[in-house]
Amino acid sequence: MVRQRILYGSVMLAGLVMLVAVDAWLSRPDMNGLGVADVLGHGGLTTVVFALIALLGAAEFCRLVRQVGHHPSLPWILVMVGLMVAGPWLAAPAIAPRLIPLGTFGALLARLDAALPPVALLGTAGLLVRRQRTSGAVADFSVTLAAIFYIGLLGSFAVRLRCWLPGAAGAWVLLATLFVVKVTDIGAYFTGLSVGRRPLIPKISPKKTWEGLVGGLGAASISSAFLLGMGVPISWEDGTRVWLTVPQAVVFGLVMAAVGQLGDLVESLFKRDSGVKDSAKLIPTFGGILDLIDSPLVCLPVAYGLLRWWTGR
Repeated sequence: MVRQRILYGSVMLAGLVMLVAVDAWLSRPDMNGLGVADVLGHGGLTTVVFALIALLGAAEFCRLVRQVGHHPSLPWILVMVGLMVAGPWLAAPAIAPRLIPLGTFGALLARLDAALPPVALLGTAGLLVRRQRTSGAVADFSVTLAAIFYIGLLGSFAVRLRCWLPGAAGAWVLLATLFVVKVTDIGAYFTGLSVGRRPLIPKISPKKTWEGLVGGLGAASISSAFLLGMGVPISWEDGTRVWLTVPQAVVFGLVMAAVGQLGDLVESLFKRDSGVKDSAKLIPTFGGILDLIDSPLVCLPVAYGLLRWWTGR
């Protein structure tokens, strides 16, 4: 099982690196005006891929909550999740000006991101009223919004972080952040497997240990110090380049590790409530999409906030 986990994990990591490399290549200034690059560059490719991942995750979430008697509106959830993930890219400085010449529709697309949260609330309320089913209405309202905001809004921060920096810079910062988050999982898994003795929260996740948590914290802080403290710069169009200080990068890694563990435990709560071990059987040894994105979902909004705070932009 460990060998399988290493194999499939390596394949997925290679796929992520390839995605970011292609995104960065399409986003180079000399690629502007070349058709495909105009559509998929500056975060467009990342947006498409992460939107597909979010849609699969939303479908898994709905399947989980249906097993305990809830009835979320899957079509509505998929529409809102897709729009929420795409919204920051449509509003990005490199993309929004291209939409304005399309007229009213283009202007609406460029401003879609800000309008989606109230649309999600009002639309969900309208759907439930249209159903005219009072039994379980509060629960259905809650789980529908939970899917939209947990998967869609939190997931949109992958695109927000990507589009925050113009050109290829945002792609590499996003990759560095995701790598720190997943290194936490890797460090916690192997530390817990080798020396884990004391359960962390056995009622929610029996295999997680305090030793694994410490291993994850250490792995995240070291990887962050190298990647964001000495490796990947935060760059803007005016030529300004900033690296986090090593103490900032270490703190960044520690925060990512702690928040990532919270995300993992939250998803474990959902699975325990539904009586399943994995959110799906999509990926051998890993489970479903939710099992893969549980940590990044909660880490990326925090990462986005921290990086913008420390750089002042």
